[in-house]
Amino acid sequence: MAWDMLIGDVTVGRLVDARAESGRTVCRFEPTDAFTPYAPAFTSGDISVVDDETLDAVIDEIAVDGVFLIGADGSEIVDPHLRIDGADAWFEVQSGSSR
Repeated sequence: MAWDMLIGDVTVGRLVDARAESGRTVCRFEPTDAFTPYAPAFTSGDISVVDDETLDAVIDEIAVDGVFLIGADGSEIVDPHLRIDGADAWFEVQSGSSR
């Protein structure tokens, strides 16, 4: 399965070649140009220790707008615990719903 990744209503990437691995879904991430300002918020590092006003603003925007994964079949994953490292992405589903 593949998902479009949206922050609010903006498509910021696509997750493809998904497979289950160690209790999570592992995918290949294909970003759009719109992903660039959001990238630091999805790294596997501990963003809570970063003191950066720009990153704080990005995290606030993501918190307000939400992250959505929309499958080709119309399924939706809301606010997954998603991490991205280059072309590698993984997530555990926290909740699902329709917007």
